[in-house]
Amino acid sequence: MRIQLVDGTHRAHLLPLVFTRPVGALRTGILTIEEKYQKRGHSVGFDTETYLSTKFPPIEHPEVSIYGGVCPTHDFLDAVQALAADEVLVKDGEVLASKGPWSESATARQIPYEGTLTVIIRPWQLWKANAFELELDFDLLTAGRTSAPIDPTNTLLGDRIFLEPGAKATASILNSTYGAIYLAKDAEIMEGCTVRGGLALGEHAALKLGTKIYGATTLGPHCKVGGEVNNSILHAYSNKGHDGFLGNSYIGEWCNMGADSNNSNLKNN
Repeated sequence: MRIQLVDGTHRAHLLPLVFTRPVGALRTGILTIEEKYQKRGHSVGFDTETYLSTKFPPIEHPEVSIYGGVCPTHDFLDAVQALAADEVLVKDGEVLASKGPWSESATARQIPYEGTLTVIIRPWQLWKANAFELELDFDLLTAGRTSAPIDPTNTLLGDRIFLEPGAKATASILNSTYGAIYLAKDAEIMEGCTVRGGLALGEHAALKLGTKIYGATTLGPHCKVGGEVNNSILHAYSNKGHDGFLGNSYIGEWCNMGADSNNSNLKNN
């Protein structure tokens, strides 16, 4: 399908994250929302702010329009493809998709979608959904494939560990019984790391020596991380290269956190 991902009325709720990208270019799980459609064989464009449209252009002659915060499943896409011209797909009172150009017309016939679906409306939903989306993306990316060899110096727990060609992990503990562990091309887990999945490392991303990952953590391409990280997403080209704690956070592109930086994901009073 030719799909237009629409920012819609929820864009303001996702600021400041969408000052620099459309809603559909946000990342949760292993992939960005755009990539989740592309990996399923669909062509994608964006109906977004004018100043973003040079980097994120619209697609011409879209067959369907979908709210950009919808993380697709095969069942959802089947339901979208089945829409008629005067129908919109809805869930929990929210319009998710329409045939052709985007429409929230009150006269359109509403078709309820009852399946399980991640819909991103607020920033915290990105990391709240990260564990669930990471598992779906892992299955999508690894179906019918075999992992690259995993160095025998590692201690492995569970069988949901996948390395793309060029990825490597050395002398670390990798526990996938709590969530899948995925290393993209040329990603690296350095010696002495302790990883409790889920974990996703994008291309050329790295865990520095002795890093501790507590689960549901995604590092986009070229990110470097050390210290302790829990339930966080780094978009791409961002670094937390030294000791310190990062939890329940979403970090954009080209951000750098200095040595011993810490945040708190609980109140300190």
